[in-house]
Amino acid sequence: MAWLAETGEERGEVVSSQTMFDLSRDWYGGRLEADWSPPTATEAEAMFTKHGLTSDFWSLSPTAG
Repeated sequence: MAWLAETGEERGEVVSSQTMFDLSRDWYGGRLEADWSPPTATEAEAMFTKHGLTSDFWSLSPTAG
């Protein structure tokens, strides 16, 4: 936290490594399949919500924040 005080930066989103691991399994699952396509914004937000990531930080809506 000293770095934040020294630089004036705000603390960003903090999540557990387990949450990020679980999200990454959904995010990258099937990525090596020939017909894979990246998730849409709606699909991505649904993944975030599934893993409890619901703050404004995780919103992909242009009106968020």
